[in-house]
Amino acid sequence: MEVEILLRVTRGAGDRLDGSASVIGGSEIRGFSGMLELMRVFEDLVPADGADVGTAGAAAPHGAEPGA
Repeated sequence: MEVEILLRVTRGAGDRLDGSASVIGGSEIRGFSGMLELMRVFEDLVPADGADVGTAGAAAPHGAEPGA
């Protein structure tokens, strides 16, 4: 399955990648801070079992959307 993901990224404290990601057309926005969290967000947003895109994953966003 192919999924288009909108990724917003900035460099935070300590040169760390901070941002948010969402499936284009989906309603869930997932925040992340650091590469490990970003990889977990990707795993949550891309369903492995044919689940509906945009509803995969369970948690609310990690942080506020950058620039909000």
